[in-house]
Amino acid sequence: ASIDVKTDNGVSNTTFGNATLDKDYVGVNQKLYFDAGETRKTVFVEIKDSAVVDNKIIGDYVNLMISSASSGTIVTDVAAGFIHDNNQAIWSVEVNGDAYKNSNYMSYTVYRFGDTNGQATIHIQTSGTATAKVDYTAVSQNLTFEDGEVSKTVLVDILPSATIGNTAENITMTLSGQSKGVIADKSAIGFLYNIETHESVTLDIKLAWIRNAVGTTEFGGVSNQTSGEISIYLKSSGVRLVTEVQADGTWKITVPQKYHQGEEVDVTLTTTEGYQVTKITHLGWVSSPLILDLDNNSVNSIGIEEGVQFNYDGTVMKTGWVDKHDGILALDINKDGIINDSSELFGDSTKLQDGQKATDGFAALAQYDDNKDGKIDVNDAIFKDLKVWKDSNSDAITNDGELLSLDKVGVASLNLNHTLSDNAENGNLHSLVGSYTTTNGEIKEMTDV
Repeated sequence: ASIDVKTDNGVSNTTFGNATLDKDYVGVNQKLYFDAGETRKTVFVEIKDSAVVDNKIIGDYVNLMISSASSGTIVTDVAAGFIHDNNQAIWSVEVNGDAYKNSNYMSYTVYRFGDTNGQATIHIQTSGTATAKVDYTAVSQNLTFEDGEVSKTVLVDILPSATIGNTAENITMTLSGQSKGVIADKSAIGFLYNIETHESVTLDIKLAWIRNAVGTTEFGGVSNQTSGEISIYLKSSGVRLVTEVQADGTWKITVPQKYHQGEEVDVTLTTTEGYQVTKITHLGWVSSPLILDLDNNSVNSIGIEEGVQFNYDGTVMKTGWVDKHDGILALDINKDGIINDSSELFGDSTKLQDGQKATDGFAALAQYDDNKDGKIDVNDAIFKDLKVWKDSNSDAITNDGELLSLDKVGVASLNLNHTLSDNAENGNLHSLVGSYTTTNGEIKEMTDV
């Protein structure tokens, strides 16, 4: 596959400034070629010795744009890179986490980037809704950075007399009066909580699921709050997305398809009173195998945190997995006695007869319904080759005795009718619920998970 890449210094923007083609950087205009299985390429934009950074605080930007993909869909077509001036000292401050009324301190870090040569000073001062001398010890002082020093940690003492009610108070640290350079981030706000109230706020990441919409995932959960803001931070991508908690405590957020691959995310709930709770979880990997209930208690699965490494479309990723008491419908295409990757399961990695990928497990299975009677049974040629993979030790490796025939597990027919579902457990969406019929006439669950 191929795609065009080129640099573009974008639309004039007096806030951010623009890097200048041929003066600040060497332009790129080329076609990138990806071999089968290749997932990424690095593009270098050469910065020239003659570069002059106009915006000393934020830097000047260069846009790298992509277009004309030979296959697939472009989700994000532009990314901005910033050129900074190493001859300019750039100051910033950030808070290192919130505190409770019984904490010893709230921690901040002051940074000096760019020019770190020689000694330099900057003034720091605290303010905010928290009460100085009651809730915390105020700070107002100069910080001295020695030659080459890039950061200093500042601790603001939280006093035993702190009185924090149901609403969080804040302590803001502000920078000013630098001896040289410029200030990029002038202030940082830390929140001071009443721990008893704060601990009553809960956040349950019980949904982390895929919708059958091209290019998007809906990722959601539930809390014990009836209002507030949910933000999710995708760590490796540096992307933050925000949504609102609904009146029933649920929330959903749409995530671009490019971030599906098991990415770790921080999910933070901020209540209307200012309290926060954060949980770490993972976005579900795009996969939807058909799973059969083998122990008469519906289809069950395990979450990604306890999951396995499995090969999906040529990439080995950590993923949620089938419960050891249930089984995955499989087709041993190369007859080697093992399930090598997701192409030998029935899901959205299954290749259809027209060369396209199936949208889900039921669509993948339906192509083998020779007599079009809405089920797969002995009257369909594929039936004798189908297997049920009962991964008894949940290691995603086909061990001896785990790949079973349909007759062995008592399957008479696999029904293609199914209904859409929002049911989720352990972070896995049971998106399509159907059934199979046993050799003794029982109806059991078969689900696209």
